[in-house]
Amino acid sequence: MIKFKLNGKQIDIPSTWDDLSMVDYCEVTKKDGDILKLVCTRSGMNYENFKKSTIIGLEEVIMAMSFIRTTPKLPDSVTEIGGYKIPVNKDGGFNIQFESLAQFEDMRAVIRRYDINKPEQVSEAFINYVTIYLQKIRDGEYDHEKAKAMHDEVRHMPALKVIALGSFFTIKLLNLLTGSVPSFPHTNQTPKKSKQATTGSRKPSAYTARSRKRR
Repeated sequence: MIKFKLNGKQIDIPSTWDDLSMVDYCEVTKKDGDILKLVCTRSGMNYENFKKSTIIGLEEVIMAMSFIRTTPKLPDSVTEIGGYKIPVNKDGGFNIQFESLAQFEDMRAVIRRYDINKPEQVSEAFINYVTIYLQKIRDGEYDHEKAKAMHDEVRHMPALKVIALGSFFTIKLLNLLTGSVPSFPHTNQTPKKSKQATTGSRKPSAYTARSRKRR
Protein backbone atom coordinates (compact mmCIF):
# COMPACT_ATOMS: atom_id res chain seq x y z
CA MET A 1 0.00 0.00 0.00
CA ILE A 2 1.05 3.59 -0.55
CA LYS A 3 -0.28 6.66 1.25
CA PHE A 4 -1.32 9.99 -0.22
CA LYS A 5 -3.30 13.01 0.88
CA LEU A 6 -6.62 14.04 -0.62
CA ASN A 7 -7.93 17.39 0.61
CA GLY A 8 -5.68 16.94 3.65
CA LYS A 9 -6.96 13.43 4.46
CA GLN A 10 -4.57 10.48 4.29
CA ILE A 11 -5.76 7.57 2.12
CA ASP A 12 -4.18 4.15 1.50
CA ILE A 13 -3.95 3.02 -2.11
CA PRO A 14 -2.99 -0.50 -3.32
CA SER A 15 0.27 -0.68 -5.27
CA THR A 16 0.36 -4.43 -6.13
CA TRP A 17 -2.21 -7.14 -6.88
CA ASP A 18 -1.46 -8.60 -3.44
CA ASP A 19 -2.85 -5.43 -1.85
CA LEU A 20 -6.32 -5.92 -3.34
CA SER A 21 -9.22 -7.40 -1.42
CA MET A 22 -11.99 -9.08 -3.40
CA VAL A 23 -14.03 -5.88 -3.00
CA ASP A 24 -11.18 -3.92 -4.60
CA TYR A 25 -10.83 -6.46 -7.38
CA CYS A 26 -14.52 -6.27 -8.29
CA GLU A 27 -14.15 -2.49 -8.51
CA VAL A 28 -11.10 -2.89 -10.75
CA THR A 29 -13.01 -5.04 -13.23
CA LYS A 30 -15.99 -2.68 -13.25
CA LYS A 31 -13.88 0.43 -13.89
CA ASP A 32 -12.18 -1.05 -16.97
CA GLY A 33 -8.75 -0.01 -15.73
CA ASP A 34 -9.55 3.68 -15.20
CA ILE A 35 -6.96 4.45 -12.52
CA LEU A 36 -8.44 7.79 -11.45
CA LYS A 37 -11.87 6.23 -10.93
CA LEU A 38 -10.25 3.53 -8.83
CA VAL A 39 -8.53 6.13 -6.68
CA CYS A 40 -11.88 7.89 -6.37
CA THR A 41 -13.52 4.68 -5.17
CA ARG A 42 -10.90 4.29 -2.45
CA SER A 43 -11.50 7.88 -1.35
CA GLY A 44 -15.24 7.35 -0.86
CA MET A 45 -16.06 10.48 -2.87
CA ASN A 46 -18.27 10.81 -5.94
CA TYR A 47 -16.31 11.30 -9.13
CA GLU A 48 -17.34 14.90 -9.85
CA ASN A 49 -16.19 16.11 -6.42
CA PHE A 50 -13.08 13.96 -6.67
CA LYS A 51 -11.99 15.67 -9.92
CA LYS A 52 -12.05 19.03 -8.13
CA SER A 53 -10.00 17.81 -5.15
CA THR A 54 -6.40 18.60 -4.36
CA ILE A 55 -4.31 15.42 -4.49
CA ILE A 56 -0.81 15.65 -3.08
CA GLY A 57 1.39 13.16 -4.91
CA LEU A 58 -1.05 12.47 -7.78
CA GLU A 59 1.68 11.37 -10.21
CA GLU A 60 3.09 8.90 -7.68
CA VAL A 61 -0.41 7.48 -7.09
CA ILE A 62 -1.01 6.97 -10.81
CA MET A 63 2.38 5.28 -11.26
CA ALA A 64 1.87 3.04 -8.22
CA MET A 65 -1.52 1.86 -9.49
CA SER A 66 -0.26 1.05 -12.98
CA PHE A 67 -0.02 -2.58 -11.80
CA ILE A 68 -3.69 -3.03 -12.72
CA ARG A 69 -2.66 -3.02 -16.39
CA THR A 70 -0.54 -6.13 -15.81
CA THR A 71 -1.69 -9.74 -15.45
CA PRO A 72 -1.80 -10.94 -11.83
CA LYS A 73 -0.12 -14.23 -10.95
CA LEU A 74 -2.31 -16.56 -8.94
CA PRO A 75 -0.71 -18.56 -6.11
CA ASP A 76 -0.17 -22.23 -6.98
CA SER A 77 -1.55 -23.19 -3.59
CA VAL A 78 -3.36 -21.48 -0.73
CA THR A 79 -2.67 -22.85 2.74
CA GLU A 80 -4.33 -20.00 4.67
CA ILE A 81 -6.87 -17.28 3.95
CA GLY A 82 -8.38 -14.82 6.38
CA GLY A 83 -6.89 -16.72 9.32
CA TYR A 84 -8.41 -20.07 8.23
CA LYS A 85 -6.18 -23.05 7.43
CA ILE A 86 -6.74 -24.75 4.05
CA PRO A 87 -5.98 -28.50 3.77
CA VAL A 88 -3.08 -29.39 1.48
CA ASN A 89 -1.61 -32.69 0.28
CA LYS A 90 1.93 -33.90 0.91
CA ASP A 91 3.18 -31.81 -2.02
CA GLY A 92 1.60 -28.63 -0.67
CA GLY A 93 -1.21 -28.61 -3.26
CA PHE A 94 -4.94 -28.22 -2.67
CA ASN A 95 -6.52 -31.16 -0.87
CA ILE A 96 -10.10 -29.93 -0.62
CA GLN A 97 -12.82 -32.54 -0.21
CA PHE A 98 -16.57 -32.14 0.11
CA GLU A 99 -17.59 -33.53 3.49
CA SER A 100 -21.18 -32.28 3.57
CA LEU A 101 -23.97 -32.93 1.06
CA ALA A 102 -25.54 -29.57 1.93
CA GLN A 103 -22.23 -27.87 1.15
CA PHE A 104 -22.01 -29.60 -2.21
CA GLU A 105 -25.64 -28.77 -3.05
CA ASP A 106 -25.13 -25.08 -2.27
CA MET A 107 -22.04 -24.93 -4.47
CA ARG A 108 -23.91 -26.71 -7.24
CA ALA A 109 -26.65 -24.08 -6.97
CA VAL A 110 -23.99 -21.37 -7.32
CA ILE A 111 -22.49 -22.84 -10.50
CA ARG A 112 -25.96 -23.00 -12.03
CA ARG A 113 -26.81 -19.42 -11.04
CA TYR A 114 -23.78 -17.61 -12.46
CA ASP A 115 -22.59 -17.35 -16.06
CA ILE A 116 -18.97 -18.50 -16.15
CA ASN A 117 -18.47 -16.61 -19.42
CA LYS A 118 -18.88 -13.24 -17.65
CA PRO A 119 -15.91 -12.16 -15.49
CA GLU A 120 -18.00 -10.11 -13.04
CA GLN A 121 -20.24 -13.13 -12.40
CA VAL A 122 -17.23 -15.42 -12.08
CA SER A 123 -15.95 -13.18 -9.27
CA GLU A 124 -19.28 -13.43 -7.43
CA ALA A 125 -19.32 -17.20 -7.85
CA PHE A 126 -15.79 -17.44 -6.42
CA ILE A 127 -16.85 -15.45 -3.34
CA ASN A 128 -19.78 -17.81 -2.84
CA TYR A 129 -17.65 -20.96 -3.17
CA VAL A 130 -15.05 -19.75 -0.69
CA THR A 131 -17.71 -18.63 1.78
CA ILE A 132 -19.46 -22.01 1.65
CA TYR A 133 -16.19 -23.84 2.20
CA LEU A 134 -14.76 -21.64 4.95
CA GLN A 135 -17.92 -21.53 7.05
CA LYS A 136 -17.62 -25.26 7.72
CA ILE A 137 -13.93 -24.87 8.59
CA ARG A 138 -14.80 -22.05 11.00
CA ASP A 139 -17.78 -23.68 12.73
CA GLY A 140 -17.09 -27.40 12.27
CA GLU A 141 -20.52 -27.98 10.71
CA TYR A 142 -22.01 -26.52 7.55
CA ASP A 143 -24.92 -24.10 7.92
CA HIS A 144 -26.44 -22.33 4.92
CA GLU A 145 -27.53 -19.21 6.83
CA LYS A 146 -24.20 -18.83 8.62
CA ALA A 147 -22.43 -19.13 5.27
CA LYS A 148 -24.58 -16.33 3.83
CA ALA A 149 -23.71 -14.14 6.81
CA MET A 150 -20.00 -14.74 6.12
CA HIS A 151 -20.02 -13.22 2.61
CA ASP A 152 -18.82 -9.78 3.67
CA GLU A 153 -15.87 -11.29 5.53
CA VAL A 154 -14.78 -13.17 2.40
CA ARG A 155 -15.22 -10.07 0.21
CA HIS A 156 -12.51 -8.37 2.28
CA MET A 157 -10.05 -11.27 2.01
CA PRO A 158 -7.05 -11.11 -0.39
CA ALA A 159 -8.38 -11.23 -3.94
CA LEU A 160 -5.72 -13.50 -5.46
CA LYS A 161 -6.32 -16.15 -2.80
CA VAL A 162 -10.10 -16.01 -3.26
CA ILE A 163 -9.66 -16.27 -7.05
CA ALA A 164 -7.25 -19.22 -6.74
CA LEU A 165 -9.63 -21.11 -4.45
CA GLY A 166 -12.66 -20.14 -6.54
CA SER A 167 -10.97 -21.41 -9.72
CA PHE A 168 -10.23 -24.70 -7.99
CA PHE A 169 -13.85 -25.14 -6.91
CA THR A 170 -15.16 -24.30 -10.39
CA ILE A 171 -12.96 -26.95 -11.96
CA LYS A 172 -13.71 -29.50 -9.24
CA LEU A 173 -17.47 -28.99 -9.48
CA LEU A 174 -17.59 -29.21 -13.27
CA ASN A 175 -15.47 -32.34 -13.17
CA LEU A 176 -17.87 -33.92 -10.67
CA LEU A 177 -21.03 -32.77 -12.45
CA THR A 178 -20.08 -33.21 -16.10
CA GLY A 179 -16.68 -34.83 -16.24
CA SER A 180 -15.34 -31.84 -18.17
CA VAL A 181 -12.94 -29.01 -17.40
CA PRO A 182 -14.37 -25.50 -17.90
CA SER A 183 -13.17 -22.97 -20.43
CA PHE A 184 -14.11 -19.56 -19.08
CA PRO A 185 -12.67 -16.05 -18.94
CA HIS A 186 -11.12 -16.31 -15.49
CA THR A 187 -10.56 -13.23 -13.41
CA ASN A 188 -6.77 -13.50 -13.82
CA GLN A 189 -6.66 -10.83 -16.52
CA THR A 190 -6.12 -7.11 -16.86
CA PRO A 191 -9.35 -5.13 -16.42
CA LYS A 192 -8.64 -3.30 -19.68
CA LYS A 193 -9.20 -6.56 -21.54
CA SER A 194 -12.22 -7.76 -19.60
CA LYS A 195 -14.86 -6.63 -22.11
CA GLN A 196 -13.11 -8.43 -24.94
CA ALA A 197 -12.94 -11.59 -22.90
CA THR A 198 -16.67 -11.68 -22.26
CA THR A 199 -17.53 -11.69 -25.95
CA GLY A 200 -14.74 -13.32 -27.85
CA SER A 201 -12.32 -15.12 -25.55
CA ARG A 202 -12.84 -18.75 -24.80
CA LYS A 203 -9.28 -19.59 -23.86
CA PRO A 204 -8.87 -21.63 -20.67
CA SER A 205 -7.37 -19.87 -17.68
CA ALA A 206 -3.82 -20.42 -16.52
CA TYR A 207 -5.30 -22.12 -13.52
CA THR A 208 -7.31 -24.47 -15.75
CA ALA A 209 -4.23 -25.29 -17.77
CA ARG A 210 -2.29 -26.20 -14.64
CA SER A 211 -5.15 -28.39 -13.47
CA ARG A 212 -5.20 -30.27 -16.77
CA LYS A 213 -1.51 -31.06 -16.41
CA ARG A 214 -2.04 -32.42 -12.92
CA ARG A 215 -4.82 -34.80 -13.93
